[in-house]
Amino acid sequence: MNIGTGAPTSVRKVAQLVRAHYPDTAFLETPLPAGDPLGGYAATRRMENILGWKPKVTITEGVARYVKWLQDTPAAAPDWLSREPAPA
Repeated sequence: MNIGTGAPTSVRKVAQLVRAHYPDTAFLETPLPAGDPLGGYAATRRMENILGWKPKVTITEGVARYVKWLQDTPAAAPDWLSREPAPA
């Protein structure tokens, strides 16, 4: 069963929303991997039928809530998230 918003949202859009909260974070763009679908998204009709639940939180609000939770609960984030990337 897919759990989501039922609306297409690109990885780029989510990255941009996260970056809005962490503006000094590097933004790495890479080509779309071969075979990745364009414009796909998780249909939520089954979730709605079985659970009787519809998403009410937008992606923007969800990212903001998650960022606040990470700030309020720093021990919840794995330590590798705050490490500097290894030189290429």
